[in-house]
Amino acid sequence: MGFPVVREIDRFARGLAKQLATEQQLLRAGVTVDYVLGDYPDTPEGRLNKHIKAVIAEYERELIRDRMMRGKYNKVKAGSVMVHGLGNAPYGYQVVELENERRTFEICEPEARIVRTIFDWYTKGSGNRGPMGLAAITGKLTKLGIPTRRGRQAWTSSTVQGILHNETYYGKWQYGKTSDNHEPVSVDVPAIIDKATWERAREQRKENRANSPRRLKYQYLLRRYVVCGHCQATMSGHAAKYKSCTTLYYRCAAHSHPHNYARKCDNKYYRADAVDAAVWDKITQWTVDEEYLRQELEDYQAEKQAKGEPYRQRLAIIDDLLKENQEQLGRALDLYLSGDFPKEMLTERKQRLEQVAKALEQERDNLVAALDVHTLSDEQIADIKAMAAIVREAVAVGDRDFDTRRRVIETLKPQVSLCVEDGRKVAWITCAMGSDVVDLENVDKSSHVHKVNKSIVLTARIVLPERAT
Repeated sequence: MGFPVVREIDRFARGLAKQLATEQQLLRAGVTVDYVLGDYPDTPEGRLNKHIKAVIAEYERELIRDRMMRGKYNKVKAGSVMVHGLGNAPYGYQVVELENERRTFEICEPEARIVRTIFDWYTKGSGNRGPMGLAAITGKLTKLGIPTRRGRQAWTSSTVQGILHNETYYGKWQYGKTSDNHEPVSVDVPAIIDKATWERAREQRKENRANSPRRLKYQYLLRRYVVCGHCQATMSGHAAKYKSCTTLYYRCAAHSHPHNYARKCDNKYYRADAVDAAVWDKITQWTVDEEYLRQELEDYQAEKQAKGEPYRQRLAIIDDLLKENQEQLGRALDLYLSGDFPKEMLTERKQRLEQVAKALEQERDNLVAALDVHTLSDEQIADIKAMAAIVREAVAVGDRDFDTRRRVIETLKPQVSLCVEDGRKVAWITCAMGSDVVDLENVDKSSHVHKVNKSIVLTARIVLPERAT
């Protein structure tokens, strides 16, 4: 029989449950544990004392751990990064010591250039190639002989992925992201890339996952852009097989997986070929038919011009009042300089005129903003037409090629809402053209053409053919 010797009870295990389980396991193997600082005979009193001692030890460990965590968080809140050793900064950085035992990151430019290159390859690509995947980036870094932080010549996908996921590179180092008891704390550090680049990389990751060959067994033109018009849940692709025939559908996720939603949706299936054809025809009309798009823009401008006329009339009145206000202020100053106007009266008069001017300026800004919300500038119209021209070129090829049609969809990012209205299946299509990213989920569909920021939003309601069932 063996006799393991342990100095004291809190050195044997980190918790009472683990200690009891381990001791029981050893006992079944014929092994007993002896403690140097403590005598715990195998009696009810001895076992009770051992348990009490173990519970107290566990409580003290939690107190020590909590104090250590509070100390670390306070240090981070004071602006110090927490890394183990000076050589454990993320790739592209090195740790530098500051006053008061604080630390921060300093950019290591040779490595920082590699970080920027990785983000460029991942989001833009290299040469004539499009965005590169993890395997391609890993292979290229290895082939170029660029060493890793540990001096290895061979890069791994996990290393590249870690760089692309790391928020530190846009200047926000975070501590405590995995803690359940504390909110994460951020420390500003020098940025190697801007946040927009990091966000593009995150979007590219989503795109890569969605386009993974494992998910692309069948061709759904509107994959990821279809929502249920009844419950707003995502509608995903579904292949129904009958004998040797396979029919593709868009199916409401709240109908097929009601346990993930508050209720089961009654909106079921829509034939993918019918929906895809209807949406593609409408996009073709919007982009290929230049006269149609020109007429839509002119009609929109004319409508908004008429609705904006009261704003412009009020704006002219405000401008006249502002001009009169400035003239009164000038006359008061002239009277003061001629000696016919006491200083106290000038000060009071000046304050009143400035208050009026401030109120008028605010009203003027509100009117200008209201006009800008609805009216498209010549530059914005040019952006819309330029985007339509780019899509138009792809559409000509896309009529014969699914991949090109899919790229058009990914460029325009339309939202397609499928629902049943008056017993017929209907597709609502919402599409933005212009330089701004638009949240299409919250777009008002009461008008088929309207402006959101610097983009024009087109909406259409299409009654689907019976075969859409």
